[in-house]
Amino acid sequence: MLVIFENTNINSKGNKKFTLSVTQLADDSYSVTQRTYNVFRDGREILQYEKNTAFGSFAELLMGDFTRSRQGKLFVEQFAKK
Repeated sequence: MLVIFENTNINSKGNKKFTLSVTQLADDSYSVTQRTYNVFRDGREILQYEKNTAFGSFAELLMGDFTRSRQGKLFVEQFAKK
């Protein structure tokens, strides 16, 4: 397993944290993990939402639902050129 893209974003209020991780698996398929956390003033984070999606090829990965999110667009911008 090789993480090929990872991004963390915290909203302007500082009370939400969003992570996106794209991993290349041993069989050349891909796994995308999206997570949303609630962040509290004392620094605690509670996982609010998690979604894991598998893709069989890089072409499928570039057309996945996650590419419509802000972090997904960053991924596409970085990897569509390669």
